[in-house]
Amino acid sequence: MHFSFSSLINMTVACFILTGIFYLLLRHNKMLSHFGTSLVLGVTSIVILRFLIPVELPFTKSVYIYSIYPDIYHFFIDDFATINGFPINLCRLLAGIWITGSVLLFCRSIRDYIKAYQFCKACPPLEQKQILETFTQAYAEMGKNKRFHIAVSDKVNTPLIFGISKSFIITPPIDLSEQDWYFIFKHELTHYYRGHLFYHLLCEVMCCLYWWNPAVYLIRRLMRALLEMDVDTSVTRLLATEDTYAYIDCLTKMATLQIVRKYYNKWLVSFTASRKSYLLKRGHFLFDNLEYKRKRFFAPAFLLGMTTILFLLTSNLVIFEPSRRFEDNIEDFNSKKIWDFSEEGCFLLEEQSHAYSIYIDWKVCMEQVAFPIDDPDIRIYSSLEEAYEKEPTK
Repeated sequence: MHFSFSSLINMTVACFILTGIFYLLLRHNKMLSHFGTSLVLGVTSIVILRFLIPVELPFTKSVYIYSIYPDIYHFFIDDFATINGFPINLCRLLAGIWITGSVLLFCRSIRDYIKAYQFCKACPPLEQKQILETFTQAYAEMGKNKRFHIAVSDKVNTPLIFGISKSFIITPPIDLSEQDWYFIFKHELTHYYRGHLFYHLLCEVMCCLYWWNPAVYLIRRLMRALLEMDVDTSVTRLLATEDTYAYIDCLTKMATLQIVRKYYNKWLVSFTASRKSYLLKRGHFLFDNLEYKRKRFFAPAFLLGMTTILFLLTSNLVIFEPSRRFEDNIEDFNSKKIWDFSEEGCFLLEEQSHAYSIYIDWKVCMEQVAFPIDDPDIRIYSSLEEAYEKEPTK
């Protein structure tokens, strides 16, 4: 298992394709209702994990490409300068920029998390007895044992939750009905108990690592939308139709409150989105979901899940690599032993005097390479028939 230029390209292409599919899926409420938010959330998480593990696995097979790709590859890895004896190439420069950017973003994210914690800790506790009793009712229905700090702040414009270990629920100073408060607390508690704060953390880690890749920001946007829809589905699953309408009305009511947000932090997971178009989509999704509340289409859901898993596994089965050049550096071949010719199917096929085709795992990875061979352990054959007959088996 190792990281390489080719594995990075392979991972990026695979995740771009899946991200596009999920983006199109999320634009159609009825399709999302067919599959269910939990399944789409799960397969999106698999895509994120694929981003975080861009390596070749032990069973990965290499397919060598002879045109265009090798030129691109060598454009990045060929040295063009030396500084104090250290060779410089484009790949090392880009890797340095990548690592520097990731370190800076990780530092900023840690700083923002500390600021969010300090902000929540400084908020005065909520003291309205009736609202606290409503929270106790919603909390008791969750059937869990976890302490939450309920606080109020005029710097936020919507209820929000923060913290995996020490958790806060912050609300603006607003006047709502008991039922609306119940929906709000149920919503925030569902975020916590369904592990959505962990998903949020996973997305931020992915964005810090692959800040240069536009696909990660689309995935983060998709994930945030899915988390809210997943909570909406979970909260309304057992509600009567009229109560679902009341929940949608609560969402609308919170979005139309004329409260200016004075504090923003990406680590604070809010009850509603700032964009009304997105909130409208959530309302339409819940209306569509009423139609499918009593029936689920397991065949399409199973097909989506299996297709995603098989696609990601396939992206690890085969990896496209550039054929390697040795014309300019014969020492790499003779002394550094880039390839292990002791394995079965690894040999040279002599085409003409001192010209060879290099076979690795019975596949040609370089043709018509002309250079002298001074390694007696490298097997050289005059034909493939001879290779099939004489190659050692293990």
